[in-house]
Amino acid sequence: MATSRSAFHLRFTITALVLAAIVVLFNAVLASVDVGRFDLTDDGIYTISPAAKTVLSELKVPVEVKLYMTAKEQMPSGLQTIERDVVDKLSEFSVVSGGNLKFRVVDPSDDEDLKTKVAAKGIRPFQVQSIEKDAMGIKLVYSAMEIAYKEKDPEIIP
Repeated sequence: MATSRSAFHLRFTITALVLAAIVVLFNAVLASVDVGRFDLTDDGIYTISPAAKTVLSELKVPVEVKLYMTAKEQMPSGLQTIERDVVDKLSEFSVVSGGNLKFRVVDPSDDEDLKTKVAAKGIRPFQVQSIEKDAMGIKLVYSAMEIAYKEKDPEIIP
């Protein structure tokens, strides 16, 4: 009886290890295969329009986007997801553009030199009412985008 139990445990262990190895190999093979992207949200908020796909897929030179955004921890609770939402959309744009759209997030809140540079471009923080715990106040937050293309002056989108 003891030998049949130990034989079962041995078979079970070997089978589990073989299955785990198969799953790892299957995952490694599928990681390099593009199976498409799916937007399962109710409103299709991550779906890129056909016109945007056309424009982005035909980019011949890199487009650089700087997202000036106050850090999530310093944002009022109602705006804490805005950075993630914009970064997700820019990531989708980057994929569709074949890597010709590059972006980065910059927080000028704590850097006085950077504050001065972005203010010269017309990017200024704006006031937002903040309600946290049992206190109400006003916070200054950054939320703007700079889009640079070729040698042209960058476009600033507040």
